[in-house]
Amino acid sequence: MSFSKYKIKKTIALFNDNSWLLTLSSLADIFKKLNILNLSLQGRESYIMDFVEKLTAFQSILDLWIRKIEDGRMGMFSRVTNLIEIHDYRLPEELRDAIILHLKAMNDDFTRYFPEIRKSDYNLVRNPFMQKVEDCITDVQDDALEEFINLIDDSGAKVVFSTMSVPQFWCSMLHTYPLISQIAIKALLPFPSTYLSETGFSSLLIIKTKIEIDWMLNMI
Repeated sequence: MSFSKYKIKKTIALFNDNSWLLTLSSLADIFKKLNILNLSLQGRESYIMDFVEKLTAFQSILDLWIRKIEDGRMGMFSRVTNLIEIHDYRLPEELRDAIILHLKAMNDDFTRYFPEIRKSDYNLVRNPFMQKVEDCITDVQDDALEEFINLIDDSGAKVVFSTMSVPQFWCSMLHTYPLISQIAIKALLPFPSTYLSETGFSSLLIIKTKIEIDWMLNMI
């Protein structure tokens, strides 16, 4: 038997192994969830505070999955559920423990990579009119804090906030409330993904390709 035939036979045998199929399905389900998270962080109007909120939510979801799996519930993993319910597979206890360890390690990695992320740091930026003054005392300088108090009592600013996006609102407040607006804009400037850079390079590649095609047609 040649090596290629042996390899094919070995691969076919894996697809008859219930435990292997359940392991593969669990990984596919987890990567699907990660891809959904990744796609939700892309886009032109994506800001660091959106990243913080979605990442914090995903870590809470990981904790929820761990508790459900410990109770023997796998409903959040569609492929695994399909094998268990439709094909009557049994989830081995060692595989269940391995999935739990995997999810816990993933959650620990998120915390390790982003240790200082606090959703509360961006409450003032997201909606200043829902933020309490006492929550800003330690994070905002006195002059900016006074501006913030004037801002949240400004009914005209509230109207403007309801008609604009968050970045547009803070830019419009730069002249009236410069100190607190600058704090908000600095928080908005970092971006969580390379989406804008990648779309820029993609546009340049399209232009380059079009120029090359036009040049080749002119040479014919």
